[in-house]
Amino acid sequence: MLFPVRCWTCGKIIGHLWDEFNERLRMAKISNDNLENGLESLFQRMGLKRFCCHTMFLSHYETYEEAIKMGFPEDYSNIT
Repeated sequence: MLFPVRCWTCGKIIGHLWDEFNERLRMAKISNDNLENGLESLFQRMGLKRFCCHTMFLSHYETYEEAIKMGFPEDYSNIT
């Protein structure tokens, strides 16, 4: 599943922040930054104040990469 463009609860546009969120988390892991204030400071720097938007980032899981590995059926004529 791709990351949603908008928060499902409040409707704020958040889709463009997904790559930034992943990059900042990756950089925090590389620098052994334990994010002392939790992820709250990260969300504040990204301009996300509502908990519903936080939930969208924390609960998202990229499944499309796993689906691509499975491949596609060779013969689509049997699919109804």
